[in-house]
Amino acid sequence: MRKIGPRQVFYFILLSAACKNPLDQLAFYEGKTMGTTYHVRIYLEDKPEGLEAQLKKATDSLLYKINMGISTYENNSLVSRFNHSGQEDMGFTDTDSLGGSLTHFIQCLTMSRKIFDLSRGAFDPTIMPLVNYWGFGYTGRHEVSQPDTQKINELLLHSGLDKIHFTRDSLAGTYLFHKEDTLLELDFGGIGQGYGADQIALLLDNLGYTRYLVELGGELVARGTKPDGSLWTVGLNTPEETAGTRDVFSQVRLTGKALTTSGNYRNFYKSGNQTFSHTINTKTGFPERSVLLSVTLIGNDCTSIDGMATACMALGMGPCREVLGGQDMEAYFIYRDGDHLRVDMTPGFKQYLIP
Repeated sequence: MRKIGPRQVFYFILLSAACKNPLDQLAFYEGKTMGTTYHVRIYLEDKPEGLEAQLKKATDSLLYKINMGISTYENNSLVSRFNHSGQEDMGFTDTDSLGGSLTHFIQCLTMSRKIFDLSRGAFDPTIMPLVNYWGFGYTGRHEVSQPDTQKINELLLHSGLDKIHFTRDSLAGTYLFHKEDTLLELDFGGIGQGYGADQIALLLDNLGYTRYLVELGGELVARGTKPDGSLWTVGLNTPEETAGTRDVFSQVRLTGKALTTSGNYRNFYKSGNQTFSHTINTKTGFPERSVLLSVTLIGNDCTSIDGMATACMALGMGPCREVLGGQDMEAYFIYRDGDHLRVDMTPGFKQYLIP
């Protein structure tokens, strides 16, 4: 599972980022959030003075509320309070939340359960203690030199998203939660950045914008086209430890879709003869390391594909294709075959590739 915290953005670069629109129709603003950055590009008929500053203020306010709902790096966030309550039963009232942060917490929990079921448990945000154990969580970066199998198995016993239940008391304005295990903790890092990108896109939709590109930590939502009618062009990063962040392996064009890439080739560490990555196998409790280097998914919303891409890296290419069957997502796999990088993809992905 990935975390909402400091990490390198390595998924892809935006090839149109440096192009200044000669008609001055491009509004651009950027900022920092969730231990990474976000970038927003909007094409307009005309650009009012001060628009970017206004949109950045609204976006930063939105992202702050999201973080106060789902970030384990915020001590007073709802997810941190949930994790550290030490109680089987607890409640959050509408007045507990900061301007919608409870809604963000509930939406991420609901979406997580959906992806948990679809991925056959490969995506499980309750493995937070294991993420911390391996040095990729909110307790700080550290390296494990000698894995303690007994400890790992004990932590696995305190996981399982199906052990968390909640109901809504509409009269009291309260969400009531029950943990079957008081040591259960939630980590929304596997969908948090995709959710953030979706929420920025929703903000722009509500403001009436129809031609924009949102990117948050490598998670992307595209709408409409550029003024010349062309689609948004995205470069997929070469999935190798030695590759630079601007080293492009392939390119895609898209609109009206979300795109995400997950991989293990940046966020890892070496301990002795072993390499440990940030993707934790929810069945074994150990970091997953396989010939699958990265998976890129295209779908209708960024939250779903962000979580499913995390699951795919834990599952491997074959099982990933199985769980994607019947879902409205297309996948592009880059894997290692000896000294070579190979590609596989679902049939529908080819329409997005630039030859």
